[in-house]
Amino acid sequence: MTMTTNDLEARKILQAARVIALRARPYLAQALCALQLREKAGIGTMACDAHWRVYYDPATVRQWGPQNTAAGLLHEVGHLVRGHHARAKALGVTAEGAQDANLAQDAAINEHLCCAGDTFALLATDSTPAKLGLPAGKTWEEYYALLRAKSQQQQQQQGQQGQGGGKGRSCGSGATGVPEAWEDAPPSDGAGDGEGEGEGGVPGLNEAEARAVQTATAKAVESHEAKHGRGSAGGFGVWAAEKLTPPTVPWQQVLRGAVRSAVQYRRGAADFTYSRPSRRGAAVQGVVMPAMHAPVPQVAVVLDTSASMGDRELQTALAEVEGVCRAVAAQVRVLAVDAVVHDDRTVQSVRDVRVVGRGGTDMNAGIRRVVEGRRTKPCDVIVVITDGDTAMPERADVPRDVRLIYCLVGWLAKHSRPPAWATSVIVPA
Repeated sequence: MTMTTNDLEARKILQAARVIALRARPYLAQALCALQLREKAGIGTMACDAHWRVYYDPATVRQWGPQNTAAGLLHEVGHLVRGHHARAKALGVTAEGAQDANLAQDAAINEHLCCAGDTFALLATDSTPAKLGLPAGKTWEEYYALLRAKSQQQQQQQGQQGQGGGKGRSCGSGATGVPEAWEDAPPSDGAGDGEGEGEGGVPGLNEAEARAVQTATAKAVESHEAKHGRGSAGGFGVWAAEKLTPPTVPWQQVLRGAVRSAVQYRRGAADFTYSRPSRRGAAVQGVVMPAMHAPVPQVAVVLDTSASMGDRELQTALAEVEGVCRAVAAQVRVLAVDAVVHDDRTVQSVRDVRVVGRGGTDMNAGIRRVVEGRRTKPCDVIVVITDGDTAMPERADVPRDVRLIYCLVGWLAKHSRPPAWATSVIVPA
């Protein structure tokens, strides 16, 4: 693409803005450098998609100048490092609620974007909790719930869909999870989410690369606050602490022990394999020596999504699901269960889990689903994450070569009585 004089001016402003942002927020260096800038004339703003591609309108960049453009880059980084698009999808945000979600996210980001002594300043059109009439210090999900309630109230009173706090700028699918018409097609070179078949896809970060940038950024924030004091990174300090906090249960150790005893009963499972040569084979002439291997556990997680699981219990439960995913380092089958199984899918991270249900409680329904489907979906370990307010299975209900682990969360956990033949782990309140 041949750039006009105005295009070149916008590009120079963007380069200067990135330097300004790097100097002001050095702990965001890796995230800022990972951004892939895409010119989109006519969109009237700066936005992003889930693949870390940042779209900008040259006319808007020229109008903003280096300082405000730097603030815009930091704003988009705020959406991307916090994984707003995945959180929006998990919350069920659709095109109907995308505007409210964007306003809520912008308010949460802008509340911490400008610190005392900063040369950055919010634009008059930028949303904040105060402008939207919302309390300070909440998550964007909480702001979104309040804005949706306002929108529904307006819809009932006026007979049309309300827009929450008013029309705000669109930050793209990297914020709301809802693609805009002006966004590029998903990457077609194997990056991104694999939907970019055919022509038109522009390279971007895939999910694993994005997670790596997020983790590196969180570590840089943690290091910055260790050197300059807690709170010196603004709202990023809280995010980094949550990102780097390990799950309460050391799942890697728990699963290792459970699988070690479970897989030995499975036909063909062993500690040695001839599928690849032994590293010590060169020392013995004429003898083929086996190599050691560690079987990958097939894990199913039965997640309690009943009404007795409050918000804190669910947050703790989801943190433990993420811990299981990290420990297995492979896909994990997760079943959302109250009195029945509402969702059954394989996931790679907690972001893919659907929390549906909120009815009665019977974790045995999930256990039965796993046991009955073992021929098509093998399983070594069943992890039941619950508050314990559920019926417990009989020994005959679970095959002896399947290890059953109860992860008990919430204040009811200490009153729960899992079967003596199952492993139980209590997550402290």
